[in-house]
Amino acid sequence: MVYTRNCPDCNKEISYTNKNNCASAEHKQSKCFDCGMKNRRNYSGENNPFFGQNHTDKTKQIISKFNSEERVLSDEFLQQAKDNLSKVTNSRPLYDIWLEKLGKDVADQKLQKLKNKRSINSSGSNNPMFGKPSPQGSGNGWSGWYKNWFFRSLRELSYMIKVLEEQQLNWKTPDKSFKILYIDYAGKNRTYFPDFIIDNRVIEIKPLKLHNTPKILAKKKAAEDFCKSQNMTYELIDPIMLSKEEIKSLYISGQIKFLDKYDTKFRERYLEC
Repeated sequence: MVYTRNCPDCNKEISYTNKNNCASAEHKQSKCFDCGMKNRRNYSGENNPFFGQNHTDKTKQIISKFNSEERVLSDEFLQQAKDNLSKVTNSRPLYDIWLEKLGKDVADQKLQKLKNKRSINSSGSNNPMFGKPSPQGSGNGWSGWYKNWFFRSLRELSYMIKVLEEQQLNWKTPDKSFKILYIDYAGKNRTYFPDFIIDNRVIEIKPLKLHNTPKILAKKKAAEDFCKSQNMTYELIDPIMLSKEEIKSLYISGQIKFLDKYDTKFRERYLEC
């Protein structure tokens, strides 16, 4: 998209490819190239305010030192350059700069906008994990192992014990070859790996309160279409949960083992109270 404004001197139309640049130029009343060159020529020769004058010896020494190789290589200059650079680069957090110049309210707003922009730019197919199963331990679910089975939430653990194990079902977790493509409510391309595959059934474990949320509905629609093409069925399930006492008993007996970060939480919440 092209943004335009008129030169304040000759009224010539000036084009910009960036809206912010156009707005900044308008605020500064910047002139077109030709008018700018005219103004420069007006300051050349006898029109230059410094015409006929000479720098003092002290000024000449400063200029000479500034342009010397000694200045470039000196430790003092390098340290000064690093200090100046740190004020405008990521070695100093942007938030600190905003806080100093704009105040807390504006700094908080700009930080939130930056986070939202980065989230959008790294979502969907731009995400490095696009098309890959979630690694063990990712997400917010209480993850760990029951016997040799890895679970990503207490709901998955409950389903493993109360359904898969009790009914002695043959099951597996999907690998990279079993990915379902879908478009989320924001129009982003995403990939989805269900929780369990039992014969020709695809099982997804989610709490009932989430079943009608936009994200889950988008996944469900894509999974149902995928399963239909593969002669499979799709089931969205909220299983009967293990009680706290059952989970505590399984933990004490060594049948379940949480990842370290959840093991600490479990001990604090259930064993040290």
